[in-house]
Amino acid sequence: MDADRHDVPSELGDCFRTFVRFRSPRQLLLVLMVLVPLRVLVASWRWWDLVVLVVLILIQPVSEWLIHVRLLHVQPTTRVRRVIFDLAASGHHDHHRDPGRLGLLFVDTTTHVFAAVFWGLAFTAVLRSVPLGLTGGLTVASLTLIYEWMHFLPHTRYVPRSALVRAPWRVHRLHHYRNENYWYGICTTFADHLLGTFKTRDEVPLSPTCRDLSGEVA
Repeated sequence: MDADRHDVPSELGDCFRTFVRFRSPRQLLLVLMVLVPLRVLVASWRWWDLVVLVVLILIQPVSEWLIHVRLLHVQPTTRVRRVIFDLAASGHHDHHRDPGRLGLLFVDTTTHVFAAVFWGLAFTAVLRSVPLGLTGGLTVASLTLIYEWMHFLPHTRYVPRSALVRAPWRVHRLHHYRNENYWYGICTTFADHLLGTFKTRDEVPLSPTCRDLSGEVA
């Protein structure tokens, strides 16, 4: 599915119905439908499951920030950067050019499946436990789905009522329409505060290149 800015929903229910029509959320939901009963079936719950959950939740804001800054905003100025641009960043540059086009919002499905498998195998190997590996994969898939939803909402016409959701919603809109060099967080503003890219709206000048990450003013 694709949609232009004229199809952007304004009510929460419509937002959800539109969200689940895209491939990435559907596939993540399918992954969760497999992993949740599998993890319950395997059982063998331990305190380490909570450790895995907490570690991944704590890593997520910083990893989200690093991916956004170091990969998605990369410029193809060298051979290595060109490869990164072609593999990871070109779609995000398109997203900045047309932030109202919902079809450009989502993570490539192979990327989030790879992430869930990678972290699942990593925890399995390091902790020598298949159940903990499943917990890791399940947590990553869940966090990715939350990321997709939190990234989706600022590009709709819906205004969140919850302050917890409204804070990252507001600053992500500033990232697209005020200045692309600040407010990189999607789910929270924690990493922006930690890494120095959080400012109030009036502290940051209006950037002429929000819609063109190549630095060329339209």
